[in-house]
Amino acid sequence: MGLGKTVILIALFLLHQLSNTSTPTLEEVTKQAQISDLKVCNATLVVAPGAIIDQWANEIHQHAPSLRVLVYEKKSNADQFDSVDIVLVTSDVLRREFHAANPPPERSRRQQPKYKRRRSCLVEQLWWRVVFDEAQMVDSSISNIAAMARLIPRIHPWAVTGTPTSKTGLLSDMHGLFCFLGLNTWIAASLNATPKPHLSSFTEQHLRLTHRHPGLVRDHLARIMHRFTKVSVASELEIPPQHEHIINVQFDRTHQLYYDEIEEKCLQAVKNRVQSQSFIPYIDTMQKSPSVQDQTESMHLSASKHGSQSKQSDLPILMLQLRQTCCHPQIGTHNRRRLGGVLCTMEHVLTTMIRQCTSSVYTMQHKRISTSMELLHMLEYQGKFKPALDSYLILLKETREVVAGIRLDVDTLMTRKKLKNQERSENELALNNEDQPAKACDDNDESDLDCDFENFESSNPTQYSYTLLEDELGQLRSRLNFWIELEHRLLYFIATSYYIIGKRIEDAAITASGELHSDKDAQSFVNNRDEESGFTRQECEELENIWYEHANKLRRTTLQIFELRTTQMVEKFQSGFLELPGELNQKASVLSNISKNERILYSNDQNLMLIVLSPEYFGGIVTGEIFEEITQLVAVLNKQWQLIEAWRSKLIELLTLPFENENLNSNSDHTDISCFQTIQSLGVNSNAKPNDGSIAAPTGNEYSIGLDIQEEANQYQYAYIQVLSDRLTLLTAMRRDVDHKYYGTTDLQFKLFEQRKAFILKQKQQSFSELVKRLKGVSCRYDLPSIEIQLATHASLYLGKCLDVHVACLELLRNETTKFSILGNARIVYFRELQKFHSGVVFPEKPTDMEAHCTTLEDNIRGFERSIATQNARLRYLATLETDNIQRTALGESLRECGICRTMFKNGVVTHCGHMFCEECNAGWIMIHLRCPMCNQSISRESIAKVTLKKQLDTPQFNQTILSISTVPNAFSAGSKSIAQLNIPQLAKRLNAIKVHGSYGSKFNTIIRHIKYLVSTHPQTKVILFSQWEQVLNILAAAFQDNGIGFVKMEGSGWTQDRGKFKLKFPGQSVTTFSESGDVVAFMLNAKSHSSGLTLVCAMHVILIEPLLNRSIEQQAITRVHRIGQQNETHVWRYIVHNTIEKQIVKLADQRMSVSNQITLSSQSRLATKSLGGGELIGETDIQDILCDRNAVNAGTS
Repeated sequence: MGLGKTVILIALFLLHQLSNTSTPTLEEVTKQAQISDLKVCNATLVVAPGAIIDQWANEIHQHAPSLRVLVYEKKSNADQFDSVDIVLVTSDVLRREFHAANPPPERSRRQQPKYKRRRSCLVEQLWWRVVFDEAQMVDSSISNIAAMARLIPRIHPWAVTGTPTSKTGLLSDMHGLFCFLGLNTWIAASLNATPKPHLSSFTEQHLRLTHRHPGLVRDHLARIMHRFTKVSVASELEIPPQHEHIINVQFDRTHQLYYDEIEEKCLQAVKNRVQSQSFIPYIDTMQKSPSVQDQTESMHLSASKHGSQSKQSDLPILMLQLRQTCCHPQIGTHNRRRLGGVLCTMEHVLTTMIRQCTSSVYTMQHKRISTSMELLHMLEYQGKFKPALDSYLILLKETREVVAGIRLDVDTLMTRKKLKNQERSENELALNNEDQPAKACDDNDESDLDCDFENFESSNPTQYSYTLLEDELGQLRSRLNFWIELEHRLLYFIATSYYIIGKRIEDAAITASGELHSDKDAQSFVNNRDEESGFTRQECEELENIWYEHANKLRRTTLQIFELRTTQMVEKFQSGFLELPGELNQKASVLSNISKNERILYSNDQNLMLIVLSPEYFGGIVTGEIFEEITQLVAVLNKQWQLIEAWRSKLIELLTLPFENENLNSNSDHTDISCFQTIQSLGVNSNAKPNDGSIAAPTGNEYSIGLDIQEEANQYQYAYIQVLSDRLTLLTAMRRDVDHKYYGTTDLQFKLFEQRKAFILKQKQQSFSELVKRLKGVSCRYDLPSIEIQLATHASLYLGKCLDVHVACLELLRNETTKFSILGNARIVYFRELQKFHSGVVFPEKPTDMEAHCTTLEDNIRGFERSIATQNARLRYLATLETDNIQRTALGESLRECGICRTMFKNGVVTHCGHMFCEECNAGWIMIHLRCPMCNQSISRESIAKVTLKKQLDTPQFNQTILSISTVPNAFSAGSKSIAQLNIPQLAKRLNAIKVHGSYGSKFNTIIRHIKYLVSTHPQTKVILFSQWEQVLNILAAAFQDNGIGFVKMEGSGWTQDRGKFKLKFPGQSVTTFSESGDVVAFMLNAKSHSSGLTLVCAMHVILIEPLLNRSIEQQAITRVHRIGQQNETHVWRYIVHNTIEKQIVKLADQRMSVSNQITLSSQSRLATKSLGGGELIGETDIQDILCDRNAVNAGTS
């Protein structure tokens, strides 16, 4: 790579041309072309990526100006090939030529094709030579570009690449190359062979080949491949040396905490996988004896099969997420799903983590209280109502405190939302007051065309913060309803407990004195006292009514919001429902005026939407048959309209009904069905009947009743939409091919289908518009009597107007169906919320083993309490981070020190009040006095949580994210002037002193500082940045914009808008901009798709944002600058986050490079899918090596 492959090929083009003395000769080539019915082409076809086509043209013009060059496009023809020596074609164009290169399918056609299929002129020539540059793109033999390359007739095929095994490092990567080169050797044959039952893929087959016969493979490849490196030809080259540097950065505390969570999940997954013995250890087979090789081969094969069976394993995905987090917490699908799709700075990440932690605390608290309630139900089954009631009251107090806190948060956010709305209104007003020329300039700004969701925050921070506010407010409201439902359950169960105690007193009195015969007998034991609880019957009745009233009031208050929302929708749409018939009649009034002129009289009570035909229209010689068909169709349309009106009225009636019985929102008897089921399950007299009241009690079926009404409305709405579609077909013949079969399942659906079936356009029946068109055709004839022509003319005008009016009215009706859907959904939401209250007050069934069930519940409660304590400690730590970030921003210095001894610490504790102390002060002061020395609050030992700040607090200045910068020594490092100018020992200190606008994570902020420093020392500096994830480049693009760093990205070919016009853009334009523009400093390239073939010798610095296990891709990226033509010393900067898996990945990659001279390089990495963010997906065996080494490092550090 970078050693002049292009120049060597140009020399080949000049030296070896088709002639009478060439091999083969011109005569031999001509005979071969005649046999295949092809035309001989003396030119060389060069296939290359679009980004380097211009580079090829420039190199040819510079080194061989005598060679004539043509850039092939779709409109090019074969005659142009005779006048050129070289034809350049991009790989994208070649891929699009695939279908034109294949012959048309040989199948019978009913009619001859109208247009002749285009035949690609590339496959109509017998090319003297076909060169495929960056040939690793045809590693797959089934892709369109690889298939197209094989279809091109050629004498001499050449495959040029610096990384023939760029994916797995195995021979299967070259299978497509073997097919293109037409090598019928046993290597290509083994890869093309049909897989055997015990060999499930190409990879397994070539593993068997290379492991058993490595020497034979080497000898064979040496005959067909020419490979040389910079080291082997160092004496022949004058390329300035290249220096490699490693920059170790450390996370800030927010990023570190986020990373630790994902790493813990990954380590736990590895632990579980090791325990299940599903890992196959990696063994180097190139130095083994044959017996060991056989064993290793079988292990590789079983590992490959295991990998194919567990593609859905979460371990590689967790590792991918861990690597992506090292760059930024929002890289990758999983991270973006957790943090949201809008670009987040580290402050936003911290805010999101606090919100998620708070939500987790509320969820654990809710589960603890719900489980405690179930445990209290078990006490009630045992007859222990008094302790259950006391515990209910304690839980109710906790719940009300939580509800009050959530209400306060909602009110606070509502106040902020009002201020935001005022701010937005003022901004809109100011925008409207701007002058028109400025607004026009903004409308034509090209930056608006490139605004995407990734850069949404940078382009519109006000809208971004408002979106976050709306999202947080919605979550708080959902949380509030969740906890209100829990409070309602507690109130209901407290009231039910009093009711059951009263029934128990009554049952005891009945058992003691016999059956009651009068109300006086019933009043005789109202003062009887329950032995277990100490309550009298009268006290129970009073408390029962009080608590039931509290529950009903809470339910009424909560449901009132949803009821009011639905009622407002009904009021909003009701006027439209009432006004629509008037609008339809107003449109139809035009028909009434026309009909009067035609002597068609409408009565006063006549529906204007009904079509009325004049008697004069009948009796014509030619028009008689047409009018007979029109009469039949008009009768169908009129009956259909009456059905539409009836269904519309029924639908509106169902959707505007008041909610099922308003007694739900009033005082009612509380002894409902669920209460009596509870009484029966608790062993109380089940013959008791609910008291007769003036208002019926809720039965718990309100949701099902409302759902039945809504289901009926849905069936009517579906049938209504279908009948509107049928009417459109009757009028215009549109949607004639719609399936009219019956697919319903209910009686109502069958009834409605039978009603609309009579109004469906028959198979050979003409629509209303088609009949009107026939009348117009009659009016244009000259062979008919003038009276009949006049009749057809008048009728076509009138019926055409009817058609226009009815189509317009039909569109109004179809638009109205959207309102029906909105109303139906709103009613469903109301009844769903109502059902939540009723489904939550059902007692659990009595378990068969009461003691074991209670033990399980108690264990669950203790587990929830431990989780709550852990999450609260984490929440306090996050809140402390947020406070310190605000203070550090204000004071410009780090405040992370012990509150007692005022020294920086690594291991310490955080109290429930949010203050942090070192371990020594915790043991010497806090654990003795149990009071916070900062705020004097009392502290319990259980509330103290340990924290580890790792090594990022070891430095006196916390904002020093760069730990060290080291240079990999080589033979040129000692006397290098560029290294001396960089002053590596002092570089970390200088970079840390540079300010960055915004916080995008330690790695990205360091990259910004680095580029700013390079530009300040050398204004003409050019930097290339490589990453395997496009999202990394997108976030860096936003960071560069905020910090005023000029950059370009390698965009794909396509259409772009320039000054209101669309023009075709090519990838090479980005290269030209980077090379020629003085304002552009950085060039962002994707290491997977943009790292091949480019010559960027104008740059001197290459930044590798994240390490790769497959070093061949990194080498492709590095050699973009370190190649022939480079005049300056170049520098490669590897960014590695300290104390993360990136260091282990670099270590494993170095070990793999030490055996790079072998045939096989057993890397199990593959490409991740686009939905996961793309990039390198490491196999499970490599993950074990990385994480085991990571554990060893952590253990040694400890």
